[in-house]
Amino acid sequence: RQMCIRDSTAPLDRAVDLPVRCPCGIGTNFQVGFERAHSIVAHPTYNSHDVRLVFFTDGAPNRSSNHIEAIQHMHGTLGPRLTEFYSIYFSEGDVAPHAIIAIDQLVKNLKVPSQILQPTTMPELKAAMASTVYTSPMYRQ
Repeated sequence: RQMCIRDSTAPLDRAVDLPVRCPCGIGTNFQVGFERAHSIVAHPTYNSHDVRLVFFTDGAPNRSSNHIEAIQHMHGTLGPRLTEFYSIYFSEGDVAPHAIIAIDQLVKNLKVPSQILQPTTMPELKAAMASTVYTSPMYRQ
């Protein structure tokens, strides 16, 4: 789904067409995203690079998502190469869903620095992205 920007200075729920958070979490399979990211950063081409994972989400995972095991597997494979983990949560909800908080705690328990960023305006979203993505080299596949 493409976001449609209406007003760059308004709060995100009015500046961008964000989905309304569904309490059952039916739209996103976090596991697939983490597995895809892992398949890229675990490729031998990137063996000499540290991994800074930035996870963007607008809601909670669907019930079939086994993202906790996917993150544990990624950490087990990458080890110390996984140097930082950021969850950027943006939605109409005021509080990050339990799943985002659980991911943050899991990653911290794995001794990887982790942070939840929750921008509420377009400038805050841009700043969150800049503080995570633009401060390190990016490799695209």
